[in-house]
Amino acid sequence: MSNQVYALALDNTLREIKNVCPDVTNIFVFEENSQTIAKDDDTPQETINKTIDAFQAIKAKTQTSGGLEDITIQGLRRSGKHSLHQQLYLATVTSKEADEKFVDSLTHILISTVVKIVGSNPACH
Repeated sequence: MSNQVYALALDNTLREIKNVCPDVTNIFVFEENSQTIAKDDDTPQETINKTIDAFQAIKAKTQTSGGLEDITIQGLRRSGKHSLHQQLYLATVTSKEADEKFVDSLTHILISTVVKIVGSNPACH
């Protein structure tokens, strides 16, 4: 499947998530091999690379216990979450004021739907 197709569809989806949820400060999607597929305009690639490296290090330590699908890290002012959506990982950073259940539901539904639609559309291959 073309990463360009995923990138276009997911870039638009990430933009809409940030429009609906202004408490989402940063959001990006990456593959198992650490390649960034889509990102918001507010997150520098260097920050994404450091975040992915940290996530991969944590993930490597969980391989013996069955792997890692979701991880949430709570900070003083922000919360970060990585979640698996089919074959892609979604990383979100939200303010403490964010409604976590709403953000999780919205991102899970939208990202999973876009991945499923793009993945099942023969025109996108």
